[in-house]
Amino acid sequence: MLNIKTPYFNRRIRILKKSINDAKENIIFHLLPYIVAREDREKRDNIYYFEKELKQCKAMISFTLMNSILCNNVSNTEKRLQFKIKALKGGQLKQDYFDLYKIEYNHYINNDGDDTIINGLSYKDIQDRIREDALSLMIMYFFVLNLLRLDQYGKDDDYRIENARRLTNNTFSTTDKKGNPIKAFSYDKIEKARSRYIKTAAIIFGYIHTLFKYNKLQLTQLDFNNKDNLNQIKSTLSKLDDTEIYEQYDDIIGYILYAQKILTTKVCKHADKNEDWFVINKNDIRRYGFTESKPILPNFSESELKIIKRQP
Repeated sequence: MLNIKTPYFNRRIRILKKSINDAKENIIFHLLPYIVAREDREKRDNIYYFEKELKQCKAMISFTLMNSILCNNVSNTEKRLQFKIKALKGGQLKQDYFDLYKIEYNHYINNDGDDTIINGLSYKDIQDRIREDALSLMIMYFFVLNLLRLDQYGKDDDYRIENARRLTNNTFSTTDKKGNPIKAFSYDKIEKARSRYIKTAAIIFGYIHTLFKYNKLQLTQLDFNNKDNLNQIKSTLSKLDDTEIYEQYDDIIGYILYAQKILTTKVCKHADKNEDWFVINKNDIRRYGFTESKPILPNFSESELKIIKRQP
């Protein structure tokens, strides 16, 4: 398994007590690069390409957060300049939010800073990528949701990739003119989403499940044939600031921890290789008080029980 890293997981960094909540909010933004960074589609084993994309995303997130910290806390242009100079020289200021700024600045430099920004992704690029892949992200959410349901409610041999695929394909978003249900996700789209996002499955689940919990997303909107609904979903997924979902950091991290525990420890036939998945190391977040949170999972309907592939 691959450990997720953010500048706030480093134990050597000192964060004043009053800054902890702000730091926890910023951690949520630092999860985005793992969702957004893409592999070389022609060479799936090209690790260098993915690492380069990841570095570009990380630098831009820190750049954006540095600007946000200054805009929210320092109104005077001269004082903002002082912040930047102190960070550049490795100095220290008494304001608690300077700790956050310096953390982001160091992370920005460690990810090649200005060179990365010039040749890399803008924050809008990051949002646009999430918008472009909104359907795949939703598919991945339901795929993980169904694996968690199979773990909780299924029989011994029900926890299978094939069953999660069948259940996800059975998701209905709307009906046709005759009242017949229209499936939201085809098998081809499910496999495309799984191939693209399986490594970050737990992060995606934690983020989107929290959006559902706080009614930023609603099941009634999941008509992907409706342009307005689809645009609303894309906007909700791509704009943390608009939904303010980053403020629900305890829920997001809690659901991630629960999902990654099940996904990486449960024996699953035809499962993806666990060592390829990105996970949050509990030791890295101990100082922030994050704890595992078990989501409320719907039990299987009669129709769903019929499509679960029972083994003799």
